[in-house]
Amino acid sequence: ASASAVASPSPSAKASASSSAKPTPKPTNTAPPNPYAFTTLAQLEPTALYGGQTTFVASAVQWENVRTIVKVAEDRKMPLYAAVIATATAMQESQLINLTTATNADSLGLFQQRPSQGWGTASQLTDPYYATNAFLAALEVYAPHYMTMYLWESAQAVQRSSYPTAYAQWEAQAAQMVLAIVNGTAPQ
Repeated sequence: ASASAVASPSPSAKASASSSAKPTPKPTNTAPPNPYAFTTLAQLEPTALYGGQTTFVASAVQWENVRTIVKVAEDRKMPLYAAVIATATAMQESQLINLTTATNADSLGLFQQRPSQGWGTASQLTDPYYATNAFLAALEVYAPHYMTMYLWESAQAVQRSSYPTAYAQWEAQAAQMVLAIVNGTAPQ
């Protein structure tokens, strides 16, 4: 037999292959499963809490800012512990209020980021989505092992505060707020 005869299937083999071919399934419009849907409080507090915890009653505006933080973490496909770190940091820096007037020199926004320190323009830093994205990008650079670090250590790696452990006091409430947003029980 020649090489071409071996390589070409017979007409009956072609007919048999085409009759046994399965139809291509039509694409569906179902969304992929939400990777954050079954998040637990234990996943949002992967390290032990450090020190005493502080809480406050959040307003609708403050809840909306946490929603933005969670959305940015999800958009970046980061573990939600990153959202907890960002939320606790914003709780310490601004009480989750978007500061549109400079404080402490030129600090602005949820994280009191400074235009003079290269975080962005004043208008960018007062956009909660932009400010959160900038914080989380810095978290990945300056605290790449944040999942195994105390929250305050991760926040301090980004913020470089004079009071590094102050971020720790907000961890429990930040984790509970992020969980409430993810599981749909947060106030509207």
